[in-house]
Amino acid sequence: MKRAHIEGLRKSDPITLSVLVQDLVRKPLVGLDTRSLADLFALADQDTLPVDLLRDLRKFREQMLREIADLPDGHVLQEWLQEFMSFAAARVPPVLRTALLGRAEDAGIRPDTLSLLEKVEAHFDQQAASEVEIVERAVKTVQKGPNVLSPEERRKRRAATGAKRVPKTAADPAREKWIRADVLERLENYGSRGLKQAMLLAGAKHRAPWEDLKDTEILAVLRDLERSGKVQKSTNRWAIKGRW
Repeated sequence: MKRAHIEGLRKSDPITLSVLVQDLVRKPLVGLDTRSLADLFALADQDTLPVDLLRDLRKFREQMLREIADLPDGHVLQEWLQEFMSFAAARVPPVLRTALLGRAEDAGIRPDTLSLLEKVEAHFDQQAASEVEIVERAVKTVQKGPNVLSPEERRKRRAATGAKRVPKTAADPAREKWIRADVLERLENYGSRGLKQAMLLAGAKHRAPWEDLKDTEILAVLRDLERSGKVQKSTNRWAIKGRW
């Protein structure tokens, strides 16, 4: 089975993390790549993260601890444990290490599973858990220079010279269709709670097949969906119409 894995969880800014985490924490243990699982556990210890994100991470961690304890002994547990030896031990935080190695205390644990747990423990002993790096997103400021004209000044200059306004580039139907499907799918998953506009925009740009997708394109689609009665906006959150 293909498991969800997203690179960059351990070194991202808070907004990007919120987008990536929301896509992962709704998956069961067996649906997650063990590297992503380790990263999510590590992030749950970062008190500097936004309160809502930290709450979701810690709720997710508690659920995963229960699922780890319930993994049936035998090939399912063994194959899962072996995955932790395929990447650097430094990536596995203490809480997750304790949960894994704690399976050795299970009553009736199979000898071959116990032997594997000893190998996993030896792997962990090679490296201490590393810290997660939270990147601060740079804020760009644009200063109006002496040669920058105001909208009114530009209109006057065009009128004086006879220049015509350059028409806006026509929207790309393929991009609009993709954006429409993406935002509706995301909002369907959040029911009456809806989703903050910033998160909806960041998520669409992260998943988009184009690197130049802009906020204005996504907002244009959202406003069109709002006019057609499919979505609604309240206090800077979007939700499917009728679920508020």
